[in-house]
Amino acid sequence: MTSWIIIGVLFLYMMYSLYNAFSIYKQHTTALKAFKAEHPNAKLFDISKGWVVSSVAMCAICVLIAIFIENMHVEASKIVPYRSLYMVIALIFISMIFTSLAGKRMWFCDDGFFFGDRFFKYKDVDRREPIGGIGSHSLHLVMKDSYSIQINKKMDDKIDNEMKLWKAKKKARSK
Repeated sequence: MTSWIIIGVLFLYMMYSLYNAFSIYKQHTTALKAFKAEHPNAKLFDISKGWVVSSVAMCAICVLIAIFIENMHVEASKIVPYRSLYMVIALIFISMIFTSLAGKRMWFCDDGFFFGDRFFKYKDVDRREPIGGIGSHSLHLVMKDSYSIQINKKMDDKIDNEMKLWKAKKKARSK
């Protein structure tokens, strides 16, 4: 009985997580469509592929285990709870796919970049705040209006390079 309660709570939490991931992805695609209409020549910087491929693979593995659990020498009374648990874990990976598609891609144009559901101008970048932790490769990029986004080191390096190009072009125009 206790295992069913735990599985039920996990299932409800995963449904909420999946709903939240879908909402974020929908906001992202809606805002991206508007951004692309204004900036048709924007260049994509995509680090989501590895996350998406690994999440799809792990989801498929969980579904296969759930389907073939009775062939894995599991007690008959535990087959249904284990099957349910593996399906809940598969939901986690589905959620991660949509989160990766919304949060691990950026589009760059002449004066800024699009990330998440918002366009940021290079001139509005204020500072970078590292996120603590052993082996952390993430940081907060804080804008002048105090809005911040969490990005990883690869994204920050790309933003930094694009900002340097923008500043060089701006300096060349003012001469």
